[in-house]
Amino acid sequence: MAFRTKHGESDVGEPPSGQAPSAAERGLAIRRLDHFTVPVRDFHVSCKFYTEVLGGIITGEPDWEPFLAGRSAGSHMSIKLFQEAGRLVLYWQPWGHPEPDQVHPHRAFTVANAEQLAELLRRLQQAEVPWILVTPVAARPGEPVRISAYFRDPDMNQLEVVCPAYPFGAEVRVGTFDPAALCYPWSEWRRLVPDGGAPNRPRLKREGT
Repeated sequence: MAFRTKHGESDVGEPPSGQAPSAAERGLAIRRLDHFTVPVRDFHVSCKFYTEVLGGIITGEPDWEPFLAGRSAGSHMSIKLFQEAGRLVLYWQPWGHPEPDQVHPHRAFTVANAEQLAELLRRLQQAEVPWILVTPVAARPGEPVRISAYFRDPDMNQLEVVCPAYPFGAEVRVGTFDPAALCYPWSEWRRLVPDGGAPNRPRLKREGT
């Protein structure tokens, strides 16, 4: 059986007798990213973070009618966060949020250069959002290295922004880091905006009551 890699096909032997051809053998290829989701507790909080701090653009407002009618467990808001295909979907879900020591899953993006990353770090600091710069291998001071900036949104979803060439310095950590150090109180952001959680869904009247 051959598995498709970025370098071509990798032969790992013949499939067992009677096994259907693999997706690669049938020419199946995923075209592009459509969307990915993050769970949030309040749309106004998340909108403030993803638009004001990260520069996203709202492309779809939440529709609460299915939720109020009892046909849906929540609602969502769409945000265009980067130039390529794909969109971020903020899904209202007031449970199941990441733990403080959790790094995965996380969402990773890129910026074009060191100036762009420096601007992002400035905006995070202005918003009092903790961040850390990480690289896998130490380098000489000032030497450009691949850097990852890790931080969290107000709902503690782990985010990463990669810069292909950023000057190595004392503020850059080499190797692993403590993800709990990036946590901050959601309540601090909640106080900055009006309530954007779910409206109260009326209790459905049961038959015979």
